[in-house]
Parts: sequence; C-alpha cells; structure tokens
Amino acid sequence: MPLEFLQLAEALPEARFLMIAGETSETTPDLLRRVRAEADRLPNVELHPPRPRDQLHEAMALSAAVVTTSRVEGMPNMFLEAWARGVPVLSLHVDPDRRIADGGVGIHAGGSMERLIEGARSLWTDPSLRAEIGERARTFVTGHHGPAAVGDRWAALIREVVARPA
Repeated sequence: MPLEFLQLAEALPEARFLMIAGETSETTPDLLRRVRAEADRLPNVELHPPRPRDQLHEAMALSAAVVTTSRVEGMPNMFLEAWARGVPVLSLHVDPDRRIADGGVGIHAGGSMERLIEGARSLWTDPSLRAEIGERARTFVTGHHGPAAVGDRWAALIREVVARPA
C-alpha cells in the first residue's frame, strides 16, 4: 500500500507529503527498493524512517491530513492521535465502524483512488474544510476517548464488578 500513497503524491504535485515508512515482516526488499526509488523521484515527498512518538505528533499537528492506504486495520491509534489534534484522516480503504463517513472526521475513499486524490486535493486547498473536519474530529475524540468519557465508563465498570456477589 505504500505505492498507493506515492501514487497520491504524484497526482498532487502542488501538495507536500511526508511518508514515515518502516520495515515490517511484510516488507519485501523489492518493495522497499521500489518505495525508496519512487519517493526519490517525487519532489513533493519526504521519506523518513520511523521516529519517536513525540516527533510524529509534531509532524501530525502540522499536517493537512493523516493519510492511510492500508487495506486492513482495526481502529488505528494514528486516527485517534490525528483527531485529537484536529487533523482529518484521509483513508483509501479503512473506515472502522464507519467513524470517518458517519462522523465527518475525515474522508473515506471507499477503495477509489480517484476519490482519495479528490479528497486530498480538497483538504490541501481548503483550510476552512480542514478546520471544520478537524473540529468535528477533536469533538469526537473528546466525547468518546477523553478523560471524562473514559473515566465514566471505568467508574461504571468498577461499580458493576464491585456489585457482583463474591
């Protein structure tokens, strides 16, 4: 899927792309060579190795969107981390429990490269759209994953466990 990310970057030469790419058990040497060669060819792409979380968060906070071309995910932490910073998610395939589509916290392309490109173009060129989506994203994370929401659920669980007969 990293090649799809680079295809997106090629389709939007006016936008800047930062790709954080690490090797996994699924990364073949051939894929790694292809990704490096393609990224080197594109003047609007910076390819970086994995970095510490605080550095990722800094880069994320300055982004127009966090992009994923992954085909399979649960609820990625990077989605929650982006939304907590008011950054939309742009996803080619994955929309966990329809959070992106139903919550309006990003753009889900439904597997369509054309929709991914159009979504990226919209987020790159329209700061008011980014801000609107970003605010919904921040509200979603606060309401579902913020300390008050999580604390209430933990307290309810503790009350339930304590109330059970021994």
